[in-house]
Amino acid sequence: MECGDTSLYRELNKALRSENRKALKIWFPYLKLFDTASDKLPTVKQVVWRDVPLDIGKSLSKNQTVTWCSISSCSSSVSVIESFLEKEKSSTLFLIEAINGKNVAGYTAYENEDEIILRIGTEFHVKYNTLNHPNGSHVVHLVEIDEKNDQTSNEDTSILASIDRALITSSNARTRQRSTLRMAYTCVVCGTIFWALFHSHELFLTNIIQTLPNFFLCYFDQGVYRTFLSYYLLIKELLVLVLLTVCGLWSIKNIQRSARRIGGTTGAPP
Repeated sequence: MECGDTSLYRELNKALRSENRKALKIWFPYLKLFDTASDKLPTVKQVVWRDVPLDIGKSLSKNQTVTWCSISSCSSSVSVIESFLEKEKSSTLFLIEAINGKNVAGYTAYENEDEIILRIGTEFHVKYNTLNHPNGSHVVHLVEIDEKNDQTSNEDTSILASIDRALITSSNARTRQRSTLRMAYTCVVCGTIFWALFHSHELFLTNIIQTLPNFFLCYFDQGVYRTFLSYYLLIKELLVLVLLTVCGLWSIKNIQRSARRIGGTTGAPP
């Protein structure tokens, strides 16, 4: 599957990296099958290695975010990677802290290579500046960004649930009446549209470079935009924490007020 320039592996990755998205349509059934099969494979959370036969490491720097658009073959054994390094005069060795790698060692023609694959669109954080060796090779330390940690939708849901809890615990009847199914749907739709528009800039400000015939990098430039993203993430997390705290205290206050009112009513003389 991987031998030759027109192998299935190379043709699929070529389509995944192509700017012509229409060329990917014929691969949809296979990608669906591949994705379903990958879900059934053991997930590994460990350090893996990948060698690229070009000195692309010099273009990466600390705190940069990169996305690999194709299926990436790695190995959990550094000795396997060393055998590839010996063939290259200049190369880049990626040390990757994988979170959602898939162990395919028992399903390939080369079981002794301890192969781990990283799925399409895996995103990484460059942990340190590139280590450059005099022979022209580079070592880059990457940390996989777990997409499950993208809590935007969960945070929205938590905030909306907290607001709803504050409304239904209110002692004011009109305030309680605002907690309706229609209001919930409206808030969810508006929240989805807001975040879709708010993140749309990433579609236009992401750089995609071809570093060699079989390898692409997607990343954000260092500078004002990258700084903006850093502050945005920090401010967003702080605002979410503040909103959840305020709504929680609001609900507690409403419950305590209701408890005092009920207690006062119960203790009143007949």
